[in-house]
Amino acid sequence: MSNPYAPPSSTVIRLDKPKLDGEPVRRWDLSVIKQAETLMQARVGENIGVALITFGVSIAMTLVSTAVQQVATRGGADPQVAMIVGQVISLTGNLLQGYLGIGALRFYLAQVRGQDTSLLEVFRGWPWVLPIVLGNVLVGLAAVASILLLFIPMIVLGLGWMFWQAFVIDEDMGAVDALTASWRLTKGSKVDLFVFGLVLGLMNLVGMLLCGVGLLFTLPLSGLASMMVYDNLRIVGPKEV
Repeated sequence: MSNPYAPPSSTVIRLDKPKLDGEPVRRWDLSVIKQAETLMQARVGENIGVALITFGVSIAMTLVSTAVQQVATRGGADPQVAMIVGQVISLTGNLLQGYLGIGALRFYLAQVRGQDTSLLEVFRGWPWVLPIVLGNVLVGLAAVASILLLFIPMIVLGLGWMFWQAFVIDEDMGAVDALTASWRLTKGSKVDLFVFGLVLGLMNLVGMLLCGVGLLFTLPLSGLASMMVYDNLRIVGPKEV
């Protein structure tokens, strides 16, 4: 029986599968970030373009939201109405950023696999919107439930579900299947992935401190490195614990 939450077929590029021959790369190694840097430099313009599109949309919509609220308030409009309109604009920006993020993930994974793709891929995430939205809802519910337990379960779940979106866009999985597949893939590797996530978090923090301009480099670098780890785990499989 087919999964009712699986996305429909599309005309966008099909991603190559990870090559299973050759010497597999270790699950966690700082050299992964160095390899991702090499990939980024090979197509630096497009990678920065992806960061500008995905990150810039949310910032632009937030600025528009603030401007609309200020203009409406100065023009004598009801402050509450102005605030609601501004929040709707800001929320629209966040939704657009999430949509573009789907295409960005595919763009990064295609680079990791040496597959030809283009910047336009960032706009082609529509076939996977439904399972991504459903998965985000499930993750959000888990986050709310974990509040009662001091967020510790969400940290573990977050590590185990780190690659669920990759399974959606790579294997056309529904949300539940993708979350399950990611959990199985990361078995025995959660400590390594915690270190990996910490390094990427610190790297993006540095990018943010550089007036935000550094994020144009660190965000695509993080995306490429994450997809490289995903592919490495697909090759070597989960650890036996």
